[in-house]
Amino acid sequence: MEERKSTLEKLAKLPLTLESHVILYKRLNDGSHGVDISEVYKIRENGPMVKNNIGQWRPHRGLRITELSKWDRRSDLEGLELQAVVLHVSASIAFFL
Repeated sequence: MEERKSTLEKLAKLPLTLESHVILYKRLNDGSHGVDISEVYKIRENGPMVKNNIGQWRPHRGLRITELSKWDRRSDLEGLELQAVVLHVSASIAFFL
């Protein structure tokens, strides 16, 4: 448990983003010899790390991974405000650009 906490603490210091692809594997201590699989990322650069369980492997069942896409799993932006600009250009002006 202490080693796992240390790993998460080290990961929390990295500049992870919403687009990061970091996968953690944790061996279970329940005698099943199984592994839990999680992803970690940050919604904000200096924000807290988010950890989602995305699957598991068990010797008797094999690998089971969520069917949700990365972006479906990360759709909750926890109130993050996005800035956007919309520019309307007429077709005649766009032709000459």
